Amino acid sequence: MTHQVLARKWRPRTFADVTGQQHVVRALSNALQQHRLHHAYLLTGTRGVGKTTLARILAKCLNCESGITNEPCLTCSHCLAIEQGQFIDLIEIDAASRTRVEDTRDLLDNVQYMPTVGRYKVYLIDEVHMLSNHSFNALLKTLEEPPAHAIFILATTDPERLPVTVLSRCLQFQLKTMTPEQITQRLAHILEVENFTFTQPALAAIAHAAQGSMRDALSLLDQVIALGQGNVTEEAALDLLGGITTEGILQLLQSITMSNGEQTLTIIQQWLHDGIDFQHALDGVIDCLHQISVIQVVPKFAEQNVASQELAQQLTKEQVQLYYQIALYGKRDLAYAPTPRLGFEMTMLRMLAFAPAAKVEQPVLTHAHDSSNNIPKTLANNPTPEVKIKNTESLVNAKPDKIEKPVSPPIAAVIENILTPTPQHETNQPNIAPTLIKSNESDWAKIIPQLSLTGPTKVLAEYCLIKQFDDNNMTLELDGSHRAMLTQISQEKLTNAITNYYGKPIHVKIEIGQSGLACPANLARQREAAILDQAEQTLLKDTGLQSLLQRFDASIEPGSIQAKSEEERSK
Repeated sequence: MTHQVLARKWRPRTFADVTGQQHVVRALSNALQQHRLHHAYLLTGTRGVGKTTLARILAKCLNCESGITNEPCLTCSHCLAIEQGQFIDLIEIDAASRTRVEDTRDLLDNVQYMPTVGRYKVYLIDEVHMLSNHSFNALLKTLEEPPAHAIFILATTDPERLPVTVLSRCLQFQLKTMTPEQITQRLAHILEVENFTFTQPALAAIAHAAQGSMRDALSLLDQVIALGQGNVTEEAALDLLGGITTEGILQLLQSITMSNGEQTLTIIQQWLHDGIDFQHALDGVIDCLHQISVIQVVPKFAEQNVASQELAQQLTKEQVQLYYQIALYGKRDLAYAPTPRLGFEMTMLRMLAFAPAAKVEQPVLTHAHDSSNNIPKTLANNPTPEVKIKNTESLVNAKPDKIEKPVSPPIAAVIENILTPTPQHETNQPNIAPTLIKSNESDWAKIIPQLSLTGPTKVLAEYCLIKQFDDNNMTLELDGSHRAMLTQISQEKLTNAITNYYGKPIHVKIEIGQSGLACPANLARQREAAILDQAEQTLLKDTGLQSLLQRFDASIEPGSIQAKSEEERSK
């Protein structure tokens, strides 16, 4: 018996066999059950999603010997003839090869005649957008009012090229592209029935390459079966598609995470030798970064991959987002690179070169008192706060001659004095945050900037404090809410940095402590909150400001005092 390709052998025979087009199947089934038939249908969608298949199933439903039904019997002579392409009352026309107006006129001359053996004459015009304008004009009148025994089914991948006069005469159905999950499930079912061994990663690679087309997926599956000698393996699929395994992508990302440029370029060189498609490789990098981000943010929906889980612990959320954006820009610019390998390599080098901005020191503000005019001031060595005032319309619209001068100093001077930094030599600093956690980790806070740490290792150090340090042994305590930052790689990097700092081997042990530990990072956040709270309290207590707010029925938005950015302060 002659071999039949999978795309033809597994073409759906009934509506129940159709995958991924339930909205179309449901509409057609209901219309057939209620005998509410339209004279012209337009099926649109990309290649391989089932336009011609649905048209043939509809022809069987209309001409089945058991009657008009949404479930053709598949055993009568009419159903079998339609499946074999031998039904005389199903006229299939390839519009791409019959574009002349003469061909359309010949077709229309026969529409008036009754069906030969069936109940309806079904005209299936594929790639209808290829018809010429004259052909469309010749078809219009018949398409609008065909004989009762004639039904037109038009199929196209480009409905935008159809005249609106044709679109208005048809009942249009937009077929969806298949999702990778739908394609994978369908391929798995086919392989189980055909008794072929397969792996899920292989089917996932085929589904991704098919780009929503089930026909393309089945054609690729035939090739992979032949290449793997009956075994559908990921290696065979990737050899055919020029792709790279997920493990290979994760190995590359691991080398970037470890800032190992030599290993990164070695992996890329090996991929070039293996004939890897670097466009597919970059897509794989983007997909893996997406999975890592899902693991970090919404682990419930993440795929279970050990290597991805490890990378999710080693990388910060900010790093993953940065790498993802770099990969996207690299994909956009890949076409402009001299070679795909060079463009891909430059994208990876960019990931090695860039990292999210490190945390800056939080401002330390103190409260001072100006004896000359009795105006309180908030001292800062970094950005100055800003304040928002509600109901400022009356302030803006009021006329100067109607505003009485307040007894206390002008509000502009009050705010300026409150929010203006004083010289660095002023040192009278009362306790502005009595609720701050007391800690003796000040030496550790001074040591961290000198360790030259970056990325997740620096963040790990900032959430630690020294618990014990004697001779060559150091014990650090880590804030319990940030235990995910503790990885083998980050601990090794921190140990090496401390060893280099002291100039002798230091054994570093990191223990998990309670949440809210008095570590440098937590204390910095508390200082910032206390500073902003102090600034707000100082403003609210100022008599000049309160007088002005009462006069114009305005108020300060709670929590609106913000630290100005560098850009705002430089203006």
